[in-house]
Amino acid sequence: QDLCNGKEYLCGVGNYRPGWMQRFATSRYYAVAFGALGVFQGAYRTYLVATLSTFEKRFSMSSRRSSIITIADDIGPILATFVLILCVRRASKPNVVAVGMLLSFLGALASALPYSVYGKGTHLMGTTGSSGTGLQIQFCGGSNIDATQCSGKREFHGAMLPFAFLFAGNFLNGLGGTAYYVIGTTYMDDNVKKTYSALYFGFAYAFRLMGPLFGFFIASLCLSFPEDPLDEPGLDIRDPRWIGAWWVGYLVIAMGIFVCVLPMFFFPKKIRPNAEANKTGSTEREDTSFKAERWGGLPNVAFFLLCFLGAMCALHRLSRNPICVFKTLGNVTAFIALAGYSFSFPKYTEHQFSLSASRASLFGGPTYILSNVIGAILGSFFVHKVRPRPRIIASHQVLVIVVAVAGILGLMSIRCGSVQYPLTHDSEER
Repeated sequence: QDLCNGKEYLCGVGNYRPGWMQRFATSRYYAVAFGALGVFQGAYRTYLVATLSTFEKRFSMSSRRSSIITIADDIGPILATFVLILCVRRASKPNVVAVGMLLSFLGALASALPYSVYGKGTHLMGTTGSSGTGLQIQFCGGSNIDATQCSGKREFHGAMLPFAFLFAGNFLNGLGGTAYYVIGTTYMDDNVKKTYSALYFGFAYAFRLMGPLFGFFIASLCLSFPEDPLDEPGLDIRDPRWIGAWWVGYLVIAMGIFVCVLPMFFFPKKIRPNAEANKTGSTEREDTSFKAERWGGLPNVAFFLLCFLGAMCALHRLSRNPICVFKTLGNVTAFIALAGYSFSFPKYTEHQFSLSASRASLFGGPTYILSNVIGAILGSFFVHKVRPRPRIIASHQVLVIVVAVAGILGLMSIRCGSVQYPLTHDSEER
């Protein structure tokens, strides 16, 4: 029993726990590995958003289906929560994070599969005409256009398989992200002294925000190359027929996740010094730990039911806490208000300002990622040094939200004329 308990504090896999590896059994190294893994995990979502308009054009897919793809990673966490309830007490938290990130790795590979199946697109390579752009533009209502081609319900049925691949990839990334954010942060909180928790979480969050910025940057870089990087299409990047290498970034993200996830398998179940320091003088935590060890001998079904009932009781207590309830409602409302903005901003700038998909991705990233990084770093230092009361922190959040709402209202007052083409109509699919 003592040998088994000793393994919980040693770095390694199975019985391989060499002495030279134990220097890495600290919260500092875990924070570095956790942040590096978060860079690539966070890059997937923004890369998906930045390349979605190119994906739509390549596979003639409607915006309705694109919106379904973007919510796939929100469906995954709902299903993953029940599995995590069963695994979190018995399994090693770093191993749970590692397995979850392997799902994100598979999701990134699945997102690149449409190119492996279909290859590069050639359906947009039409003949040149006498128009100023060198492209023969065809409008609905023209003499050489079949009326069925302008039907609002018409859609390329071959887009179903690429849609399924991308939906599955985003869904798997959502499953992996649940383990990363829920279990990974819990492990850090359990093994960091409370006096340094704000500093650790602030730097980890700021480092993790590099992921979305990296996603926009890699999207801008990949979309500047043709879909087949080895075959020059003879088109300018500003040509409407240009299809960038949307699939390359998914492979880069997959390789980054795979490399960064390997150290997660070697972290111990507990980090001895900080874990024991946090539990000093806490009789309630020791009692909870004793109960968890006693439950370890129960069958999986009974153990799951006990954990599920405990989770329901905890949710009931949280639902009676007005601060937690209003904070949750505020986060949900903010997400509903800003989700469409964050998803559609690259596509909007691409079409509204006649930018290439590459430049639109480059402009879309730094606009709100940089402010998040600055806020996380300054906020963590402020909480660590000043240690303000909860009322002051809540007042600061309200002030920032008011300023953000005022800025969004100001954006709504700006009117930009849209490019109008004759003989076209707004399809119900768009």
